[in-house]
Amino acid sequence: MRPAGGDGTWGKHRRGVGALLRYAPAMRVVVLGGGVVGEAVAWDLSRVAPVADVTVADVDGARLETLGRRLGVATRQADLRDPAAVAALVSDADVTVGTLPSTLALGVIEQMTRLGRRHVDVSFLAEDPRSFDPLARASGATIVYDCGVAPGLSHLLVGDGVRRLARTTMVRIDVGGLPIHPEPPFFYKAPFAPADVIEEYTRPARLVRGGVGITRPALSEAETIDVDGVGALEAFNSDGLRSLVDTVRADAMVERTLRYPGHLTAMRVLADAGLFDTAPVTVRGQSVSPRDVTCALLFPTWQYAPGERDLTVLLVDVAGETADGEPRAWQWQMVDRPPDDSPLSSMARTTGCPAAIVARWLHDGRLGAAGVHPPERLGLDGHAPAMIDALAARGIAVTAR
Repeated sequence: MRPAGGDGTWGKHRRGVGALLRYAPAMRVVVLGGGVVGEAVAWDLSRVAPVADVTVADVDGARLETLGRRLGVATRQADLRDPAAVAALVSDADVTVGTLPSTLALGVIEQMTRLGRRHVDVSFLAEDPRSFDPLARASGATIVYDCGVAPGLSHLLVGDGVRRLARTTMVRIDVGGLPIHPEPPFFYKAPFAPADVIEEYTRPARLVRGGVGITRPALSEAETIDVDGVGALEAFNSDGLRSLVDTVRADAMVERTLRYPGHLTAMRVLADAGLFDTAPVTVRGQSVSPRDVTCALLFPTWQYAPGERDLTVLLVDVAGETADGEPRAWQWQMVDRPPDDSPLSSMARTTGCPAAIVARWLHDGRLGAAGVHPPERLGLDGHAPAMIDALAARGIAVTAR
């Protein structure tokens, strides 16, 4: 089904990027998942040149009706847990983009690999999709995973720094999606699926120290940092390095989540009380998961109200030595606050736009090698300047020092 057009707000923002628009669709894209990030991907692909013929697929018919009305794109209701349904959806697509919760994403990536597709995925998976790399090489599939803001843009920038160095001594990524106006007791709002946010607070963090991979508990080793234009934020260990642990050689690497002061203490209380545990407990004869109960109670209070605005902070630091032994260091900084009338939240657009940009690169052959690729590969291959320019054209500023 394809609605005739979008509403007034979306139409205004389409005209606002007038210099970027092209009216002849250059490729057919299926976006698998109609959440806030899927909406951002579909917005970018249907409005920024080269414009694509976009279909959004999701199980939620009401959500699809809303997206169709807002964006004027085609929609398809489907159970994306069903491999046959997914295969039918993507049969005519040039490129596919996955914006699903982590519980569904791995199956979709495997399916795209078996079908030999060109696929971009943004999901925060516990599993490593590179296990499908031999299958992708055999089928001719090109898969770029972890392709959001962090992991995603963060890793691409790390790759750009590392490629300039003969020896890398330090990699540090600090990232957070935050409400512009935090309120107690949590000083936080959640833009993503509940299970994925809690996973960030429970999964042990992989770090590199002394050139050796180690693990530390999530929420550990907190430090207060000051971010220009934002103020004091707490940084604590999280498992965001992911593929960087074995694709980049460095003396020290860490990824940290950023939150307003006060949030970390509240999360530690919940974690210590067992409220993030997944093992069922029996309550009045009923078996329940503490984490499921916590999500059901907590996340309604973390939802953004209509019109409530967010910001995204990303800091990427890379240091080391050149082939001549000269010390070099770079820092990239992004503090993204969309305009008040923007149809996209900051976290949605800083996650969805990089994925949409890479989808175009897959289509035009810039990323032609078959296989399953982490996003730092794009930076190591020299694509960071093009990504920064493309984001700037969308009003997302990444500055380098």
